[in-house]
Amino acid sequence: MADPPAGNVPVVDFNPFTHVTSEGSNRAWRELREQCPVAWTPENGGHWILSSYEAVTAAFLDWQTFSSARTDPAISSLMLGDAHMPKLYPEELDPPASKPMRRVLSRLLSPTAVAAMEPRVQHWTNYYLDRIIDAGGGDFASEFSVPVPSAVTMEWLGWPQDEWVQAASTFYDMARHEYFSPGFMEAGKKFRWLGSRIQEEVAQRRQHPRDDVMSAIANADLDGVPITAEEAQAMVLLTIGGGVDTTTALTSAGLIHLGRDPELRSRIIEEPALLETATEGILRLYPPARTHARTASARDIGFHGCPCARAIASARRSLSVP
Repeated sequence: MADPPAGNVPVVDFNPFTHVTSEGSNRAWRELREQCPVAWTPENGGHWILSSYEAVTAAFLDWQTFSSARTDPAISSLMLGDAHMPKLYPEELDPPASKPMRRVLSRLLSPTAVAAMEPRVQHWTNYYLDRIIDAGGGDFASEFSVPVPSAVTMEWLGWPQDEWVQAASTFYDMARHEYFSPGFMEAGKKFRWLGSRIQEEVAQRRQHPRDDVMSAIANADLDGVPITAEEAQAMVLLTIGGGVDTTTALTSAGLIHLGRDPELRSRIIEEPALLETATEGILRLYPPARTHARTASARDIGFHGCPCARAIASARRSLSVP
């Protein structure tokens, strides 16, 4: 447990993982934001919380002070607490190291590349919708929101189809359990298997490249320097997580919202052009990643009126929320 920084520090009793409903979480963050948008909490080992849009934006843009890089090779820099997780590149890197990897992903996910994926997205969407229709109904979360992003992402990567569900479920199982609960920790063990399989798949692609995204990552050129196997593995893991977890969370939230608002649902059906705007609105209402951890540097800074700039600069963690 880290002690509160010395000085006139605003201390709050706040744990972002206490609230398991959207309404409760939104209310708690709103109250914190109104009370003190930059504060220290003893929860989760002790860390700073940034809760206002202005503070979060400033922290995200100031990577020299609020770093994404790991200080311990074994412990995730993106999660509160000492979570032992495989590396996720380029998210767990700061500039300039992150930029070449981000350029690789930008090319793989360019508007042209995404447009080329549309037929397969439509295929898997129709496939799972038809299964629900043929069955006379079903649970859209488990039978649509989960399998469609999994199929699209894993096929795009070139992952063996018989392992799509097992690989994707490593992220789902962690998301369905309370943070650091026994179920959460048990689900985390599956990452050992997934990490091992990614290592094997990347090694195969480096020796025998194929026409798939995993091969493109495994043999990427990072500004004239060949990507290492470890870097490629970290990028593949991040790509799987981003493809299967956040997409499923957003899709499920959108379906629930439309189920509770039949008027909006009918309007979108009648005016399909509104779907893009509705998606953006749902993304703002239900962000798939509600918290982001950063490690504060030892720089002496002033930050959004906090009376203890040096304390913030030396704090172990800074937690930001969109």
